[in-house]
Amino acid sequence: MAASVMVPGVVLDSIALAGVIGVSIYYKDEIKASWNKIVKVMTDFCGSKIKPIMNKILKKMEDLPGEDEFHNFGRHYNDHGADFAYMPGGNGKKPNEKRYWEMAKRMLRSKSERIIEGQDVKWSQGNRRIKFNTYTCEYLVYELKTKKIITYYLPKAKKYINKEYSLSRWRAECLKYFLRHTKK
Repeated sequence: MAASVMVPGVVLDSIALAGVIGVSIYYKDEIKASWNKIVKVMTDFCGSKIKPIMNKILKKMEDLPGEDEFHNFGRHYNDHGADFAYMPGGNGKKPNEKRYWEMAKRMLRSKSERIIEGQDVKWSQGNRRIKFNTYTCEYLVYELKTKKIITYYLPKAKKYINKEYSLSRWRAECLKYFLRHTKK
């Protein structure tokens, strides 16, 4: 008897959760302002196991990558996002999180003649690859099988931003950096 009662409850909970996700995405700007309070209420009500689910909902609301797509996305954006304002061919503005994610995905898919790629020498298993754009100096590390992005940044960007390197020297230093970290 308990199992038959539980199944409809699970179905109803799933339908309710789908509704919450739909409403959350539609009203994301309003909800995002109160997100921490919402998470606290849900955690108090459901326990700490609800936090990963709430994080996935937030990522979907923001259209940002989950952990299975980009390792520590928020940390990488906070550490490296501002540097992309100075990227050759850029617009001089720091990309927002969504734009940074789009740039990383584009770099991952890119097959341009400006892109060179090699195996990450730090990972002897051979499952990590590094891509480098010789024009923009974008540097991306990803897992070969899953295409999960491990990191995305501009090497030695601070030296270029602070005018310690000219653009041509910065590109040359970034290329050396790439070559030190890869094998063909």
